[in-house]
Amino acid sequence: MEKWTWHDVFTAWTAVELDFQDQSIYGIDLDSGILHQRSWRWLQTRIVGLITNSDSRLHRVLKATAGKEG
Repeated sequence: MEKWTWHDVFTAWTAVELDFQDQSIYGIDLDSGILHQRSWRWLQTRIVGLITNSDSRLHRVLKATAGKEG
């Protein structure tokens, strides 16, 4: 698996939002206030799940940008 940082994830936040909202993945609207009701661990677990899911937008964005840093 490619190396990634939380900065990489937050830079690709649009992909995270779209993946969470996608009914075939989680079906969760992050703008609904759910992040105020859940723990950091809850969010982290699901984001790592997106990173390891080759069908997710986040996975594809991180894979496409891996190694492009100067």
